[in-house]
Amino acid sequence: MQGIKYRIKWSKFVKITTIILSLILSLTEALIIVVLYKHSQNWSDALWCIGLFIIILIITACTIAFTPLSLTLTETDLILMRPIGRRIFPLKDINDVGTYTSDLSEARLFGSGGFYGFIGVYFNIKFGRYIAYVGDFSEAFYIITNSRKKKFVLSCEDRDSIISLIKNGVI
Repeated sequence: MQGIKYRIKWSKFVKITTIILSLILSLTEALIIVVLYKHSQNWSDALWCIGLFIIILIITACTIAFTPLSLTLTETDLILMRPIGRRIFPLKDINDVGTYTSDLSEARLFGSGGFYGFIGVYFNIKFGRYIAYVGDFSEAFYIITNSRKKKFVLSCEDRDSIISLIKNGVI
């Protein structure tokens, strides 16, 4: 897979949010283990603790799994690299691409609002419903696909370069 690789940088907000929430969740997990150890003879308390422990782990793992790491632009595809798997956008299916500017009317419908990035389904009054894989909104750009006019907002360093290359089809 040859191509141009673009790093996805996190904004200060994402870095701070991720650090603080990671600390809170780690302390919560530790507290659950302590409570579980002290109340191991009470099955109802133990089940609640185990359930909460598992839910926190699953939410954290899913968020990390979808975290955008980098974009690779090849002759045929725009590839979003994530810790688990990747999302491929064939260039022939991209109908429109451009700079995304937030007008602060973003509403998160589902996903993360800064914990390991802005990931999930969002809504904006001007842009409508879209799927975000963003580390820093100041570096964001959008793509609209031919299939069902799906909208995606991505981010990377040197977004103007990637926009120009996708628009001109020159790789």
